[in-house]
Amino acid sequence: MIGRVKKIFPSHYGFIIDEDGVDYFFHHDHYLGDWEQLKRLSPPLKSEGPVVQFQPIKHQKGMRAEQVMFVGDF
Repeated sequence: MIGRVKKIFPSHYGFIIDEDGVDYFFHHDHYLGDWEQLKRLSPPLKSEGPVVQFQPIKHQKGMRAEQVMFVGDF
């Protein structure tokens, strides 16, 4: 699935919004890349976050994103 990073928080987690407007929680352990670089490209440092690809997972607390990979900053 494709989405955009909506926000990254200092405690090593964030949210992704997909093309349909659904929010997905993700933890830095599920990001397959450089977390510091992702933070620099994401809100609140930028107005619009980078595009990522991820595996959506239904969890008892809501939707989660796993296997999150950077696609581009456009």
